[in-house]
Amino acid sequence: RPAEGAASPAEVAAVVGHAALVVTRPVEWGTVLLGFEQANRYSVLDESGELVAQLFEAESVGRTVARQLLGARRPYAATVLSPDGATVVFRLRRPMFLLNSSMTVEDGGGAVVGEVRQRWHLFRRRYELFFADGGGAMRQFAAVDSGLLAWEFELRDAAGGALALIDRNFSGFGRELFTDAG
Repeated sequence: RPAEGAASPAEVAAVVGHAALVVTRPVEWGTVLLGFEQANRYSVLDESGELVAQLFEAESVGRTVARQLLGARRPYAATVLSPDGATVVFRLRRPMFLLNSSMTVEDGGGAVVGEVRQRWHLFRRRYELFFADGGGAMRQFAAVDSGLLAWEFELRDAAGGALALIDRNFSGFGRELFTDAG
């Protein structure tokens, strides 16, 4: 039974149970005009363009300072909410890091349901994806091994079979050069 304000299994399926998900990020004018990094906000759409979830990075004075000083290596916490913003579907947490990052995925009640771990490589982006098996152990179900400048990331299972594809589309030279939007 989900914690109060947490998503039920049906609500989680309504977010992740699609053939494709499109994650968009609006232009952050504070970043464009002043170079001031703002908290991340994303919209998650299904293949037909319907909003299925929203993602908001946690904000505080300390997090704002860390965002400016540490950039992508900062501690990161975000909440994935239902389209109406009333239900917590997932929480994402990543501690500050120097070389390898890791991110914990929690359900709306705070129970760990998965993890993503980066494996260091000089010229590649390598990640291992895990799910919590219910008995407290983490079991790897996928891995990513892509080039440093890749825009496509294929999740492969232990046998090398494709599970999913993450693709970042080019949104125009000016937008790519001057913004974090995508």
